[in-house]
Amino acid sequence: AEQALSKMEKVNRTRGWHTKPNTRSYSLVLNAYANSKHATAGERAESVLRNMIERHEFEKQEYFEEYGIEYNTVEEELNERKIVTPDTIAYTMVIQAHGSSDLPESADKAMMLLKEVIQSDNPALAPDSFCFATTINAFLKMASRKKSHSERVAGAECAEDIVWMLVYA
Repeated sequence: AEQALSKMEKVNRTRGWHTKPNTRSYSLVLNAYANSKHATAGERAESVLRNMIERHEFEKQEYFEEYGIEYNTVEEELNERKIVTPDTIAYTMVIQAHGSSDLPESADKAMMLLKEVIQSDNPALAPDSFCFATTINAFLKMASRKKSHSERVAGAECAEDIVWMLVYA
């Protein structure tokens, strides 16, 4: 899926708009990683997300140059055309991919992404209950893989902290 996305980007540069990856294209790749349960799925999904964010910033600049106005991220239907926009769903899929990963730091990376969503001023990034639940699940999976009682308790405490973040978000 990631190779297809890469090919779309390359063909777009040479042949034009009709091959341009859109938000859905990126989401399909992120979903593939989220469901793969591969050890490096989280890292790879986050790389695709960062590429998506970069593409969004590039397309916002292009939009401004073409139409002379800023791209409206609040009311997208008012724009002349849509651009790639990383949203809560994309972030949640990357959090899910991290949660499925066996890497020791995967749950912490999921937490960093949740905080990125919470702290964002982008209206497309509004944390929802699924985003919180997916992050909690990442910590629960991490805790279940730990051998010592204290490490499992620490994972459960992190999950509890996320519940409180949901309450106060």
